[in-house]
Amino acid sequence: MKKSSNWIIGILSASLLFVSIFMTACCTKKAPAPATDKTQSEASQPQEAKSIGENIGEKLQESRKQACHSHISIMQGAVEMYNMDHMEMMNVLDIDKLIQAKYMKPEYTTCPSGGTYSGDNLIEDCKIRCSVHGAIN
Repeated sequence: MKKSSNWIIGILSASLLFVSIFMTACCTKKAPAPATDKTQSEASQPQEAKSIGENIGEKLQESRKQACHSHISIMQGAVEMYNMDHMEMMNVLDIDKLIQAKYMKPEYTTCPSGGTYSGDNLIEDCKIRCSVHGAIN
């Protein structure tokens, strides 16, 4: 079963990498074409700079939320695999136990925004929540 868990972790890692690359590509914006009139150009620069900065901040927050939800998905899969392999099933999230049993890697145990992960009643609903971004819908 460890080979299949490594395979699943590899697929989820590749998915997370794809999301990061996609969000980076979405955050870049082409430079505006040069204005022919200097007064028009000077008037629009501060406003454009502000909107670009706000846009990058929003995209960064959204990217962090998506990465967090990817981590939650990885943890939920790890809990389900752990519960299939062990007679004593995990009902409360124990990240250290999942790492020690090699069901997940340590780099997926922290929220990019500093939140903490928790989960109880995992046998019935397997819902893991982040203190910042909440659970996956």
